[in-house]
Amino acid sequence: MDSYLWKEVQPNVFQRPCTGQEHSASFNQNIADGHTELSLAMKFDVNIDNEEELNERIRLAWKASRVRHPEIALELSTDMSTPQMMIYRLLEDEEQINKWMKDTLVICDKIEDCDKVTAVTYNRRLPTPGKQSMLYFIPANKQRDPQSKHCIVWNVSHAITDAFSIIAFMNDLVEEVVLAKPGSQHRFNDKPRYALQRLPASLVGTYLTKFQPSKEDEEESISSAREQVALYEKKLPFSVAMKPRSDHASNTHSTHCLFDKFSKAESRRIIANLKMQKMSVTFAAAAATILAVTDLYGTGKEQGALLGMTRNARRWLNTQGADGGAAIPMATDVVFLWIPFDDNVRSGSNVSRVLSLARRIRQELAPHLRGPHYMASMQLMCNEYVDTLRKSLPVSKQDESLVKENDVPASPPGFSPQGVLELNKTWENDGIKVIRSEFHHTGRQVNASPWIGMFSLDEQLNISIGFDEKYYEPHIIADFFARYKAKLLDLAELKDADQPQSRL
Repeated sequence: MDSYLWKEVQPNVFQRPCTGQEHSASFNQNIADGHTELSLAMKFDVNIDNEEELNERIRLAWKASRVRHPEIALELSTDMSTPQMMIYRLLEDEEQINKWMKDTLVICDKIEDCDKVTAVTYNRRLPTPGKQSMLYFIPANKQRDPQSKHCIVWNVSHAITDAFSIIAFMNDLVEEVVLAKPGSQHRFNDKPRYALQRLPASLVGTYLTKFQPSKEDEEESISSAREQVALYEKKLPFSVAMKPRSDHASNTHSTHCLFDKFSKAESRRIIANLKMQKMSVTFAAAAATILAVTDLYGTGKEQGALLGMTRNARRWLNTQGADGGAAIPMATDVVFLWIPFDDNVRSGSNVSRVLSLARRIRQELAPHLRGPHYMASMQLMCNEYVDTLRKSLPVSKQDESLVKENDVPASPPGFSPQGVLELNKTWENDGIKVIRSEFHHTGRQVNASPWIGMFSLDEQLNISIGFDEKYYEPHIIADFFARYKAKLLDLAELKDADQPQSRL
């Protein structure tokens, strides 16, 4: 178990190996130019007219967040070493603090645009030492547009955060903005004992401690994980998939992210109608993903669809930490499902096809949510995945040229259900009030596998897709995204849906 714990390797320098998905995510970011690094953007209003006061509150909030969420200052390996490592350095003097602030905090000019700054962050890899996360603050330009909003963009490695820990951090960050006391005398200190209590815990280590899996649990977990690998390899030739553009070899990488959302009325009708069908919007949205891919890329000969869906360990572990203890900010992995096509999927209305597929997706996912012991094989399988990635790398410039010219295989769709986001609408303290408006969850895509996301915020369903223009033309993905939304919008009416089933 010592390999899952933080150790002081030098005075005030602490280190532990990345484990499980931390390891594979960090390694993949290093070899794929930052692939999956996240950019989270939140727009807001605040009743502060003094520009310098607001800037100072942002600075103080970022400093305070390092204590509450030390993961924002973690340094990760940036090479191909294994295991990938996490390093945390305690800051004890103003020179160190100022250096960290200069590296990681950017207060932009009013002329900047939130969406453009966000796009910049997901079109380059994190430039900080050890891939430390960055915070951008883009002040509203009220003179140019009285309706403009302030914006913060958090750019962070996916190795140390997931859809749920993102929200915990954003809530705490903005809380520190309203709690801050600009102009007061204070000294920042990492508070070593408290900071160490808050350093991210290993998901694998926490699982092993709590559940103490038996040898049989481990063997069954490894067998199931290997079946996942075999399933993907076996079914890919028969799966509907997104086909990269033919001219990809001559293109450069460029991430694009599209967003849309349903009105409150539409969202309520979709959820209510699905509830009548005893169906979750998560499975319906996953089904709509498959059908939109089928509409654009299907030949009619496919036997089904491979579908990647995210799964989070918060079902079985307290990933947010208890009583000020260590959180597990990265607790997500991906499960691949095989969804066979039957006559109900091949014909019928959009609504009936979505419902039929949704039931099958729920059925196929259920075995992967029965218990926590899938985590018993996580370390082994992530290590093997990293080994596979390493072996796929070109060893020379000539090999690299050959790799670029090779055909990129069609990619099954990926779907990330992020649930109902518990992101505060307002933060208030001592007369200072922040009111949130928009929130966007984006990320860097440097491969041929677009990912579709969905979450609910303020009673509205939000959808998004991130893709790499090297492999997909923007107008094609825009068409796909419109089809995807239309299939979900049909559920607001359920004009020709089948009757609610007693057993689904």
